[in-house]
Amino acid sequence: MINEIKKVISENKSFIVTTHNSPDGDAIGSLLAFGEFLKALGKKVELFCVDQVPYFLNFLSNTSSIWHKLDINMEFDVIVSLDCAEYHRIGVDIKHSVKHRIFLNIDHHASNNNFGDVNLIDTAASCVGEIVLDIIDSFKIEPTKTMAEALYVSVLTDTGSFKYGSTSVKAFKMASRLVEYGAEPWTISSNLYENSPLPKLTLLREVCRRKWSFCFY
Repeated sequence: MINEIKKVISENKSFIVTTHNSPDGDAIGSLLAFGEFLKALGKKVELFCVDQVPYFLNFLSNTSSIWHKLDINMEFDVIVSLDCAEYHRIGVDIKHSVKHRIFLNIDHHASNNNFGDVNLIDTAASCVGEIVLDIIDSFKIEPTKTMAEALYVSVLTDTGSFKYGSTSVKAFKMASRLVEYGAEPWTISSNLYENSPLPKLTLLREVCRRKWSFCFY
């Protein structure tokens, strides 16, 4: 199936790449990496997510380039959906909002019902970032540091920091390769898990205060 995806990419020039609403690390990480990969091939590329990027992912490069609204006059050769188990999770009816010829559906959820014209659903993949790296490899392109960082976020978050059952040998090998390409585990982990904004900490303090006050009644 990767060969079919490779054929579509090779034969088309313009792409809009999207992911699911309420995006997580795999959604944004795979979106950014896939977008940069397409640009490296000389393609015209735009990135779209109906919701804003979570604050803990804003340290990744190029998050500001992600669109959050669609222009009804937009036209692309290909729409690419990443990490969407169901079409409605894109958050907008992108098929009827954007003129296009082909819809690619790339995912790893078993519940995906193949809503694309071309579907690559790998349920054995630990994250969609893993599939994206396989596609990049098929073009014999070495990921840049920023691609590596984005893909490391994908595999780290979707495996629960390598604790979930989805953590495979391939996931560990992927992480090792991404470190070789420039991803820094400590920098990424600290940004993801140790960089809470003040309002969140203030709310947590208030919740804890009320909980402990209740316990003493």
